[in-house]
Amino acid sequence: MDCVNNNRANYDDSLTDENVPYRSQRLIIKGLHIYFIDVAREIVEHNSLDIIPLMREYHLTESEVNQIIADIREAKILDSSQNVTMTVDEFEKFIDIYEPSIFECTNSVFDKEIFMCLGEIIFDKGVKDTYNSLPADEVIDYLNIMERLKIIAYDDYRNEYDILTEKTDYERICKCIPNFFRSKKYDDSESNYDNADFDNMSGLEFEKYCAHILLQNGFCEIKLTPPSGDHGIDILASKNDVSYAIQCKCYSSNVGNDAIQQAHTGKSLYHRDIAVVITNRYFTPQAAEEADALGVKLWDRDKLNEMINGGFQ
Repeated sequence: MDCVNNNRANYDDSLTDENVPYRSQRLIIKGLHIYFIDVAREIVEHNSLDIIPLMREYHLTESEVNQIIADIREAKILDSSQNVTMTVDEFEKFIDIYEPSIFECTNSVFDKEIFMCLGEIIFDKGVKDTYNSLPADEVIDYLNIMERLKIIAYDDYRNEYDILTEKTDYERICKCIPNFFRSKKYDDSESNYDNADFDNMSGLEFEKYCAHILLQNGFCEIKLTPPSGDHGIDILASKNDVSYAIQCKCYSSNVGNDAIQQAHTGKSLYHRDIAVVITNRYFTPQAAEEADALGVKLWDRDKLNEMINGGFQ
């Protein structure tokens, strides 16, 4: 990951003139095809994927182009539907730090917002203060990423992590990570929930439905967290200057206290004021007791129906 340090000077220079578009000076990425950056840049700049012109321009075979495209998808520059996920400016800064599998998580899905929150903890309080911020295997995922980026390093002898960079360097790295890697703003433009049957929705459908209901009840800044590895929170939202971290549970039985504990932990990690669990069912007595102790709000089937009718209080 020497590229992180080698390209910082180039990135710093780009900040001196906002009218000059930044362009990465990196030419190749170890482990990827020599034309990976060039082909990816062509796709992002033209916001389209045309295999034959790429074959002709770079004298590549179809199989070579397909392999490069597969690597571009792995980097999340393209999504599964071949749509470009980042702007030209985001791409150029991203290339400065990108390595294959740099954001690979064994136990979760990388979320830029979580990465930034953990970084704040590390630079304000130290690495040890992150240990209880998430389940242990997810903490390891993020610490491994920070090691790959040379933000921290593990000392085997002392059994501790050392911080290798200044906070300003860490913040520059964060700026190089495209917003595609963070929780996404909810888009209600194509939603049609007339006569919706929330009892027969998938978990993801129920999350989007809850986001729709929140919007109808005056909530704003609604974001959906990544579909997995969401750290116990599915929706982020605000209303009347109060921020909410919401977990959605579409169950066939009542919700137990595990969901309460997850929501409570997720609220702290996302720096939200209130944790909520919303469900199409009801809560067990143990869950209600846990929620009361932790200050987690419970929105059950009755509350959901009340909100569907626009009666949020």
